[in-house]
Amino acid sequence: DRKDVVFANSGDAGYSADENIMQDDFENKVDQIENNTYNSDDVVIMGRTPKVLQDIGFNSLPVAMTKKHIYSVAVSEARAKNEGRYKQNTNYHDLGFNTVKQIYNKISDPLMVIAHLDFTNKESRDSTHRVIALVDLSVNNKQVIAPIVVDYESIYNKNLIDINLVSTYFNKNSNLDKLLDNKKTEQL
Repeated sequence: DRKDVVFANSGDAGYSADENIMQDDFENKVDQIENNTYNSDDVVIMGRTPKVLQDIGFNSLPVAMTKKHIYSVAVSEARAKNEGRYKQNTNYHDLGFNTVKQIYNKISDPLMVIAHLDFTNKESRDSTHRVIALVDLSVNNKQVIAPIVVDYESIYNKNLIDINLVSTYFNKNSNLDKLLDNKKTEQL
């Protein structure tokens, strides 16, 4: 029963079609997360699913990230401990808050998208719903990737909404060819 689900394209999800306004709002919330003044457990919406991802089968939903992942992508483990915000079993990537602010723009123009052959199959909620966007951003001479969970359900403004969730954003240490060899992929 999905009668209580608020769909992004219904206009009730609380964001404007103006990408600049959404980017400004996202950057403001990233600043609040950095300053530990963002007091919501809602996902942080970056914008609508970019056309390049819609063209391969993504639904036109908000693209979002959790505040926990925004923080862990931006800071080092040492900084998290120093600020008293360290969480055990969390991977800290130390890419910086300015890098986090670029995520939406980078996934809107990826170098490559790696997806399971049936990632649009909505019957199950497993790894077939994960897509990796390889973006043009080199941090410490390492390529950055953005795993995306397709059609994820989350809370926003006390409503259950469907989103495409950027589950993290991190340096990829291994050789890209090795990554491609280990995945069932099709050039999209």
